[in-house]
Amino acid sequence: MLTVQTVRQALAAHVPRTSPFVADRDHAAVVMALTGEGSDLRLCFIRRVEKTGDPWSGHMALPGGRASAGDLSARDVAERETREEVGLDLRAADRIGELSELPVRLGGVETSMILSSFVYYLGPADAELIRRLSGDKR
Repeated sequence: MLTVQTVRQALAAHVPRTSPFVADRDHAAVVMALTGEGSDLRLCFIRRVEKTGDPWSGHMALPGGRASAGDLSARDVAERETREEVGLDLRAADRIGELSELPVRLGGVETSMILSSFVYYLGPADAELIRRLSGDKR
């Protein structure tokens, strides 16, 4: 059974492999925003805008995006992009941990882009917000 506690324990034992952060378009970061109680967890996803020429057009994704010149860290990128995309302000949220960086592949081919991922727990009170953002009518 997956709970916030099991996620927290797994990430506490994980030492993420990361490289020095460079604020350029070759670095992107995403957020896994969890909410709910016990094993009734929800994860915030977005559906990317459909746009000609965009290789990720229309895809389901975690909120996040590419670094900008003013970003000081990959975490800053993840938090800024999540705030811009779905309106979640994560600066005061419970950051559970960070995953290892991954190379971004496009059509099975590795690109020069690096992806950083961060996990946050929003608490049980934010389940309604996640349902609303996801379009869940329950």
